[in-house]
Amino acid sequence: PKGFDHEQFYESSAVPAYQVVVENFGHMDFLNDKLSTSSAVYAALCRHSKLPRSQIREFVANMLVAFMKDVFYKNEARLQGF
Repeated sequence: PKGFDHEQFYESSAVPAYQVVVENFGHMDFLNDKLSTSSAVYAALCRHSKLPRSQIREFVANMLVAFMKDVFYKNEARLQGF
């Protein structure tokens, strides 16, 4: 709900804080490829993309690696883009 979402969480975070919004991905897109019956039911009811879950997880992993490299190597110019 509005006011209890990622935007509110980001705005209340301590500085420095970084936010990356990936549109059209749902929570269920990050699950394992093989799901239990109960997880499959939840996944069917929630919004999800048409991309394979493995591709979504790879994208997020690559974003995290790029971000962490910039943090560790203090690449301030690139961090401004986050």
